Amino acid sequence: MILKQIKDYQEQFNFKLRGILLSLKYFHETLGNVPREGDGIGIVPFMYEEAKKHYLMKLKVEDSIDFLEQQQQVRVVEIISPQFNYKKNLKPIDISSL
Repeated sequence: MILKQIKDYQEQFNFKLRGILLSLKYFHETLGNVPREGDGIGIVPFMYEEAKKHYLMKLKVEDSIDFLEQQQQVRVVEIISPQFNYKKNLKPIDISSL
């Protein structure tokens, strides 16, 4: 039954196998619908365009994230802890003045 449905969708609607698969993944995994035994894949014509929009938007978001990551320049800043030099900053003490 499912093979006949796939063949019909390819002939009638020019659906690609990948599109059918992504439509089913979108309907079941993304939207959370539970598959029922004996129903076949009759939901595909109703979900195909919505799933297509979903996955195209997902690709655009991933591409924009990749682009932003490539645009960011990494700067390494080294911070040196200041050190107090006792010999340099202390004046000698004259014991006779005490």
